Amino acid sequence: MKTPAKTKASLLGEVILITGAGSGIGLALARSLRKSGATIYPCDLEGEDLQSLSEGCSETVHPTVLDITDRLAFIRVVDEIIAKEGKIDGLINAAGITVIGKAADIRVKHWHEVLGVNVTGTVNAIELIYPTMVARGSGKILNMGSIIAETGEVGAAPFATSKGFILGLHRSLQAEASHHGVSVTLALPGYFPPDLLQRKRIVTGDPATVTRAHSLCQSSALMVADVILKGLCRGKKNIFYPPFKARYYWLLAHWFPFLLTPLQKRFLKGFEVNREP
Repeated sequence: MKTPAKTKASLLGEVILITGAGSGIGLALARSLRKSGATIYPCDLEGEDLQSLSEGCSETVHPTVLDITDRLAFIRVVDEIIAKEGKIDGLINAAGITVIGKAADIRVKHWHEVLGVNVTGTVNAIELIYPTMVARGSGKILNMGSIIAETGEVGAAPFATSKGFILGLHRSLQAEASHHGVSVTLALPGYFPPDLLQRKRIVTGDPATVTRAHSLCQSSALMVADVILKGLCRGKKNIFYPPFKARYYWLLAHWFPFLLTPLQKRFLKGFEVNREP
């Protein structure tokens, strides 16, 4: 058996739970983790690709159907993993959804849906797994943030709000966690993965125009996952992708936020053609 690459050696023998592993970056992360020497529990509510993750490595990959907004179901999954493995070394909060449309057209059901997965699901994972890491004095947590937590985004108010929560959680948890030997990493993609921009997720606007406007780059999920995992193994606190462009927007929002207004207004053009909710 081939020895795992040195850049991923820190994951060898570890037990990792990853949410949102049925599609997008979460699926790409799970696929990359199969080669890391870790035992992984990829979780998702649905997704045909979820079950395929165990092909050829059924002893180390255990696909798990889980609604992360259901706390009781999450408790059962965590308890089962710890009973079997004795621990959870790593938690990757990759689950996330969005609804695209002007704030005036987005309804409360859309807000509840996005905040349920992106916020409540993350809270459940942290609340159930982080204390076990503190008790052991070691562990890794990766939270999937977004550049728009700092910049905001016309047409993506619920998603930006949820990622603002993730940013606040990261900044609050990081210092405390490091005191207990637990590393907390924040991934900051500067674009929406294609699976987040499905037509059914676009409430108003022309789908093609909206998709183009909300993608800063066309990188594959596997490329993003590779950068994220390398950063996680190296103990980085923040991982920007694409490295230069995402960091540029991040710094622009922090130091010169007034310059973002004209940039944001260009997104409004994509919502001039309305669609039924």
